[in-house]
Amino acid sequence: MFTRFIEELQRSSKNPGMKLQPCIGLEARPVSVTGTLIFGFLVHGQEVYCLKPGVSDKDPAWTALRSSGIDRIFDLPSIPARITMDQLGIAKPEA
Repeated sequence: MFTRFIEELQRSSKNPGMKLQPCIGLEARPVSVTGTLIFGFLVHGQEVYCLKPGVSDKDPAWTALRSSGIDRIFDLPSIPARITMDQLGIAKPEA
């Protein structure tokens, strides 16, 4: 999931007007060793969704997003759901 997120973010950043820092490296690991991952944002095409259930004006992410040229974000509050090893084949058949 994270690899696809980074790839989509890199692809989206090629669109005019969106400036992001270059990705230095990425190490893919099985879901069983990643522990709990919480993503605050989701990128789909040129749209950015804020997944945080509690949004604060003091969050430094807003400054970073604004400085990259992003001026519109959709609010989609979410909480993470844990996938157990016995559910992995159904939830992520390609893993």
